[in-house]
Amino acid sequence: MSRKKKKKVERVFSSEEEWRKYKGQQLRTNHLARLKKIAKGQYKARMDEVPMPKVFAEWLKDKGPFVDEYTGEPILKRSSMEVDHNIPTSREGSFSLSNLVITSKRNNRAKGDLTGEEYCALLRTIALWPTKASESVITRLIRASCTFVRRWK
Repeated sequence: MSRKKKKKVERVFSSEEEWRKYKGQQLRTNHLARLKKIAKGQYKARMDEVPMPKVFAEWLKDKGPFVDEYTGEPILKRSSMEVDHNIPTSREGSFSLSNLVITSKRNNRAKGDLTGEEYCALLRTIALWPTKASESVITRLIRASCTFVRRWK
């Protein structure tokens, strides 16, 4: 089976304003494609709450030296950093920038469907336990979230 190749269409714009409008639509279309779950109605989020890529990039730049929101530890490598919803979208959290926090991959996986407040309370509770027990709980949370993701893909 061979795929048909799309022909490139040359677009001619009468003005720079028309070209900018087209580029803006193209950018929004690409952004919305990444957010197809919202379009399918799986989340109760309004599209105007979803930050555009440029706005998100500015928000990320303003965060400065990255610090984990849940533990307060500095995140030294950008590759180990993730942006998480403080209130998960599965629990009717919004896609607005005010609901986004910077955290490490490990904490994001362990947090799962908890709100930021619930996860911090869990961390404070298990901090009182012996190190081996608290590490075991975090590891089990991470493994459970990975299993869930794999099962539903």
